[in-house]
Amino acid sequence: MIFEIAGWAAFALYLLSHAYLSIFKSIHRPSYFAMNVAAAVLLTVSSVAISSWQAVLINVFWLVVSYAGLTDSSILQRIVPRLWRTLAPAAILTVTGAIVLLSDYARALDLLGWAGVWLFCGSYLLFTAQKVSRVSYLWMSLVAYALLLPIYFVQSHWPSFTLGVAWSAITIIGLVEAISSARRADAAADPNPSADP
Repeated sequence: MIFEIAGWAAFALYLLSHAYLSIFKSIHRPSYFAMNVAAAVLLTVSSVAISSWQAVLINVFWLVVSYAGLTDSSILQRIVPRLWRTLAPAAILTVTGAIVLLSDYARALDLLGWAGVWLFCGSYLLFTAQKVSRVSYLWMSLVAYALLLPIYFVQSHWPSFTLGVAWSAITIIGLVEAISSARRADAAADPNPSADP
């Protein structure tokens, strides 16, 4: 019971921090990372209790990166490689999982789940190191959860599954707002785009 409560408390904290990041263009980074540290600790405990190792790995990684972001993200800026180097293993695991899906559903789900773990962790690392924009991070986390949700469902890891669904919904809201803002900015910059030059 206590592990389930820890999972749902982490769920609430993660959603709160993600909504803060998704909806507001400017955030107070220490507050954002502090919420993520607390949520990572709680969900790691919950995930260990039910042996959901993808969730454990994500949350331990999230804890370390959030702590680095909370204390000094310049360290991450120096050590984190470029986007393609950071995310290449996720692409390889995704392609392999898609191929294996033709013959072994359970193994394919596992491979795709690990691809989601890599993409989720890699995108957060890149965002914390300030190597990708907020909007790029939102897109990557949306794809990561598309890969992770099936394995959470099969494992009956309801806090992580529900978090993934809610996280994805918040991400979509943030992306729609970002796209709308970009269109409004373009329209304001060029009020008469159909006029001949």
